[in-house]
Amino acid sequence: MQRGHIYRKGSNWMLQYWQPTIENGKVVKRRVAVILTNYSDQYRTESSVRSLAEAILAPINTRQARPQSTQTVAAYLEHLYLPHCLQNKRPSTYKGYSDMWKLVQPHLNGLQLRNTRTSDVDRLMRAVADEKQRAHTTHRNVKSFLSGAFRYAKRNDLIADNPVRDSVVPRGKPMGDTAAYTLQEIQQILAALPEPARTVVLVAGLTGLRKSEIGVGGPPIGYQDADQPRCRACASDCSEGTGWAQKTCARGKRLHL
Repeated sequence: MQRGHIYRKGSNWMLQYWQPTIENGKVVKRRVAVILTNYSDQYRTESSVRSLAEAILAPINTRQARPQSTQTVAAYLEHLYLPHCLQNKRPSTYKGYSDMWKLVQPHLNGLQLRNTRTSDVDRLMRAVADEKQRAHTTHRNVKSFLSGAFRYAKRNDLIADNPVRDSVVPRGKPMGDTAAYTLQEIQQILAALPEPARTVVLVAGLTGLRKSEIGVGGPPIGYQDADQPRCRACASDCSEGTGWAQKTCARGKRLHL
């Protein structure tokens, strides 16, 4: 049980004590000093302010006080949240979060996790938007990434509230039309490619399958994926071997040949 160190500093009574804090996911003790009250006729001696000190120390001595997080948002995202996502999210989700982390990292400026307010999040997102003209969907993804990170911190008692929830997404460039090759362009590409690249491009161009579904970097599509009686082909599970289910229902649908 600690009693703390009470002393006068100028016109104030101060209390110095050991505060449990969370740094990089671990509980450590840091010495802190707080003002108890002003020196006055009522508080002239150390014994007269002892009750004020005990009110601060009681939750710590009875182990009812939760450790406070003194780490920065940058350290939390890099050392706690992103490793959590790597272990528990789909690889594609983790890749997207890593990209969002690279966008916000230069603008965090030592912001502390427990002191972050909605206004801080607004300034952060505005800084990302002002850095470079980006699509509006990118700004929405930045907010989604930050909200998920602070929600995870709240669930682990590192903060009391999620400051991202009420923040505003800055306007960005509107989404443009999706680029697509014409049949004539596909034929020109096929004429210039050798096998097996020609077959890969042919399948991608005429079916709309993703790279991972065709087999680039994953299990290849093959004869076993064809359903001859109904003249349709199954898109291979791009997550096969990773333990993840299809991300959307559309990815599991069959494609007409």
